[in-house]
Amino acid sequence: MLNFTAYGQSDITNEVNRYITWPGQACAYKIGELKIRELRVKAEKELGDQFKIDEFHLVILQNGAMPLSTLETVTDSWIDQVKNTLGTTETPEDKFDELQTSFSEWLLAENPEFATIINDRRYDDRLDDYSIELFDRWKNQVDWYLDQLSKIQKDRLTDKLKVDYDIFKDFLQTYHDGYEWRMYNALNPINFLEGPQSDPDTVVKNMAKHTKGDFENFITRIQNMPIQLGQMKERFTKAIEVNHTYNKVSIEKVPKIIREMITEDSENFVLYKPFTEDLDQISTINHEEKENIREKAKLAITDYMRSLNEMEVFINETYLKHTRPGLGVGSWDRGMDYYKACLKWHTSLQLSPEEVHRKGLEEVSRISTQMKAIFRKMGMNGSIKDGFNQLKNDSSYFLKKEDEVVSTFEDIIERQIEPKLNTLFKDNPNLPLVVEPMPYNGPLGMYLTGSPDGTKPGTFQVNGLHPSEMPTFGFMALALHETVPGHHLQISIQSLAKNAGFRRHGLDSKYFQPPTLFPFYTAFVEGWALYAEYLGEEMGVYKTDAQMLGRYSEEIFRACRLVVDTGLHYMGWSRKQAIEYMSNYTASGENELSNEINRYITWPGQACAYKIGELKIKELRKKAEEELGNSFDIKDFHSVVLKNGPMPLNILDTVIDSWIEEVKRKPPTTPPNRKTNTNTGCVPSPNVYMQSLLLFVILHFVKN
Repeated sequence: MLNFTAYGQSDITNEVNRYITWPGQACAYKIGELKIRELRVKAEKELGDQFKIDEFHLVILQNGAMPLSTLETVTDSWIDQVKNTLGTTETPEDKFDELQTSFSEWLLAENPEFATIINDRRYDDRLDDYSIELFDRWKNQVDWYLDQLSKIQKDRLTDKLKVDYDIFKDFLQTYHDGYEWRMYNALNPINFLEGPQSDPDTVVKNMAKHTKGDFENFITRIQNMPIQLGQMKERFTKAIEVNHTYNKVSIEKVPKIIREMITEDSENFVLYKPFTEDLDQISTINHEEKENIREKAKLAITDYMRSLNEMEVFINETYLKHTRPGLGVGSWDRGMDYYKACLKWHTSLQLSPEEVHRKGLEEVSRISTQMKAIFRKMGMNGSIKDGFNQLKNDSSYFLKKEDEVVSTFEDIIERQIEPKLNTLFKDNPNLPLVVEPMPYNGPLGMYLTGSPDGTKPGTFQVNGLHPSEMPTFGFMALALHETVPGHHLQISIQSLAKNAGFRRHGLDSKYFQPPTLFPFYTAFVEGWALYAEYLGEEMGVYKTDAQMLGRYSEEIFRACRLVVDTGLHYMGWSRKQAIEYMSNYTASGENELSNEINRYITWPGQACAYKIGELKIKELRKKAEEELGNSFDIKDFHSVVLKNGPMPLNILDTVIDSWIEEVKRKPPTTPPNRKTNTNTGCVPSPNVYMQSLLLFVILHFVKN
């Protein structure tokens, strides 16, 4: 080495000692370089003028480190792909379809945990990447897709594909724009709502349990969990370094939950459950293989619990000492601009915090007026807070057991809501839905997506752990929101639509990461679910004054969020100020409101999406009713809103405008289903509410 290098005797000695210590390691450098050069020469020779060095480099780098044999296969596939496009006359539609398909496959491979949720089993042995390098890798990939998309002639696409083009571009552009904020909330992957401690039972529930390979995949996934926790710790450490940490309320409860999750014996750990009864039931695996699988699982779980313990210690002894003192993200450097970016990400509209705050105040005023009218009708003349306190003292509004809560919701959905759906909808995939008790003390209710083929039903989880805290007059609105015609119907239609894969399966996770994340289009999804609560009025399923108060209580809760979220993050509100404001207008107790405020502090802007989305849908419906008159059909309107799946609200605006013009061009036929509303915002005014109740029996909807 002295004869051929510029290094001195001391350096050479250290190098040789290294080779002795790590046999073979030093050979990797040159072998790898030679292989990359070899593949480049091969590609240049086979592709000729079609060889593009930037595309070659992207192919080499985009999938990260891999065996050289795999790299050779990847490069060969790329060469074949380029060759196959030579001499062909691909239409813009073909190119667009290929690009969307390519992106959908890439996105699913980058989110293996979500792939498992939707029953795509190709990545069951992998976990999501939480490394800081992920942001750059995704940015490079997004920029490449944006470049390829710009080469497709949009004006030559069909009207449907033009909408798809705009949604795809927005989907990519959203991450591109959010990349600027990667060193903000995205560095904090664990909070009291998210993380490995949040719902491990669902991890077990989602895994496949049919073959030996299924159990081996799950073991491999568990073996990778310490690596993932290490990546999360790296993000936390970076957050401390750049001074962009949570307020303590977002994470202070997490160490205790992790500590309680860890067990002395790996066999008692939550992730070991499938390796007992589930494994016993697999007849194709012999006893010896089952015991071997169990031993591997125990070792993997023991290692994972050790890593969980390290994370608990890190949060307690390091992270919590560096949490931000300010409640809102506005206390960070450039925090106000960051909050505006969060609002844009969640609402998909360019609204200022001042506009959102003002809209919230207007909605709270409108809804509270309607609520007070009903309270007066019921003989209660105090404040909204006083009225709800009186209702909560009435034991007839409360159940006693968790199974009663579940069965009541089942009855509401199956016997009261579903029979009325055909009055407002012509598209109902009727995918299976089950109601189950929530396995932990979470929100009052939540919807978990099923699989498009129906093998895994959509699940409405209800929190019945404390029935005495769940007034039944709020059940109807919650059921409408979470199931039909809310989340379950909307997501079922979305999953079966003829759209690209990334749009059929909404990637709904990592709420801590916006705006450095692909969009969920929260305003569309949650706006629709809130609009579904309103549709209960037209379906005639709110039978009592108390149920109407439950419905308005849910709506005003979302309106209050506009005021409080902007107040906390942009206007410097105190925690006390936020809780007092919400307690004046909602039926929620102080404990529930405290948890809600913690959520707003943790996920800036997210809570604003619900009301903003609902207002946009109502605005577009009113516009269509006014412009189409007798030609307006409520079933067609709902189909147009839902058939393309979630999208930014500005594109939904364009879609509805196009539909209105299309209907105008058609000659009138039979009278459509109108279900019109003349009251601003499609909500019955207080002075017609009593008369409306009488009309339910005759007309089956609220006429304003």
